Amino acid sequence: MPGRWRLNFKDASKAGNGDDGLDDGRRVLVTIKGNYTRKGEKIHIQWRDGIFWPEGVQTTLQRSAANAAIDEAFLRCLDVATSHGRTVRESGGHNYAPKLFADMPEAQGIKAPAFKLAMARVLSAGTIKIENNGKRPPLQKVDR
Repeated sequence: MPGRWRLNFKDASKAGNGDDGLDDGRRVLVTIKGNYTRKGEKIHIQWRDGIFWPEGVQTTLQRSAANAAIDEAFLRCLDVATSHGRTVRESGGHNYAPKLFADMPEAQGIKAPAFKLAMARVLSAGTIKIENNGKRPPLQKVDR
């Protein structure tokens, strides 16, 4: 019984920059024919760790390393803010920590949504705590 679909792999490493004889594991999966897809749709994939991965997808280890770097940037920004006497908060407002930190040079281009996730990670890990010293509690770093 003939299939109603057709997919082809093409070598992406040979497209454009000449054939140097090396296989870097990049491929393009092209739909030639399919019932529920557009003809000619391309999916760029890479052979890594014995699996074809869509390009741009991080492994768990890569994601953990990226999260650790963002967490460290969050803690650096918290250190700078507290050393300057600035009170930052975990909830929205004019002194919301992720928003303030995203505007600091120590953030190195990290945006507020990433800092929001980092704040949740370091709070749950116990690296920082919420200290109540007035109307609303600021964030404080726990001694390591």
